[in-house]
Amino acid sequence: MSGLRASFEAYGTIQQMRQTLSDDQAKMPQDTSLNAASEAFDEKAAMLVEGNSGFGIANRDLARRLQDLDFGDMRPTASNMAAINQGCHQKQESAVQWDHLRQQDLPALNHMLAAAHLPQLNPPADPQITGSGH
Repeated sequence: MSGLRASFEAYGTIQQMRQTLSDDQAKMPQDTSLNAASEAFDEKAAMLVEGNSGFGIANRDLARRLQDLDFGDMRPTASNMAAINQGCHQKQESAVQWDHLRQQDLPALNHMLAAAHLPQLNPPADPQITGSGH
């Protein structure tokens, strides 16, 4: 369950940041390094929520496994456990990528936003994305 909650919270946080950035891009001058940096940040963030190995897919897969376990009338099989472990592993990989994006790319982008007198991107709360739930 903690992996399911963590992937959901991370997904929501990243989507909120992407929406804020999208709203701010309309105020940015075109063909500038700020515009290019914001587009690069958004592309990386999109991969974490929309990509084939991001938080969205991990959340979907973990939710399916939870549903299998809830409706099953026997103990989890080896394949159930393998699928749960795969979802947790996928979430953990996304968490590492999110940490890198948040700790490396976000401060650089925020510096450029501040210099352009635009609001900085601040995650609403640091989601707890380290729990695996298995």
